Parts: sequence; structure tokens; C-alpha cells
Amino acid sequence: MRIFSGIQPTGRKHLGNYIGAIRQYVAGQDRGDPAIYCIVDLHATTLSYDPAELRERIYDTTAILMAAGLDPGRCVLFRQGDIQEHAELFNEGGAYAGCRKLDEASGLSRAVLRP
Repeated sequence: MRIFSGIQPTGRKHLGNYIGAIRQYVAGQDRGDPAIYCIVDLHATTLSYDPAELRERIYDTTAILMAAGLDPGRCVLFRQGDIQEHAELFNEGGAYAGCRKLDEASGLSRAVLRP
């Protein structure tokens, strides 16, 4: 089975992150074929942000994932911003799909479109 999950580097990581996601990442890294985990830094840039602080949060998030037991030798761990196609797909999606169409897309939070 394929496993793909991403975590935003914004905010401080807390017990809820550990129980809800990070612990599951570590447990799933050997079950996935492959298990792919992503630090979704591009999602964090949809609101105003300080570039230096975001960079620090990316490093902190990576360190927390690895300290919890995520092993890049047993899974794929990458930063979304390192993959050019992610930004291109985001741009294409925004250019061709209006908010109404995006609202129908599964996984898109209604809070993003109607705060």
C-alpha cells in the first residue's frame, strides 16, 4: 500500500501532532510501498509569513520527525518546495479551476474558501 502524508511547518509541534500524525508516520514507514512524508512548506505560504521564521520551522519540523524515529533510509521524506512540479500544479489548478470547482474537490477545506 502507498502511504503519503504531509505536515505543515507552521506553529509549534505539540502532543496532538505527535499522537495524531508523527507517531503514525514512524509506525507506517515500513508498511508503505513506499511510505512518503512531506513537509508542506508551500501550504504555509498562502498566508503572510516571515521567510526566516518559516525556514527555521522547516528545520525544526524535520528535526522533530527524525527525533521521533522517522528514518529517511526507510521512507521518503522531502520538502514540498524542493519539487518544482508542486508549485506548477498549484499554479495550473488556480488558473483553470475557479473557486466553485475547487470547492467540489475532495480534501479542500471549506474554511479556506469561506472563512
